[in-house]
Amino acid sequence: MLLSRLYAFVEALGGEVEIRAKFPNQEVQINQFREVAKLREALAPRAKQKQSA
Repeated sequence: MLLSRLYAFVEALGGEVEIRAKFPNQEVQINQFREVAKLREALAPRAKQKQSA
């Protein structure tokens, strides 16, 4: 499953996806994929309109 689809699916259900990398001494939240998902959603309607034209 693509991360963008996972984000869209979970958000549609009212949830939020969090991706974290856990290391012995720290934890890092990875949030750049959220921005990619938002960009894909914003561009999706335009792509569909171009295909039907």
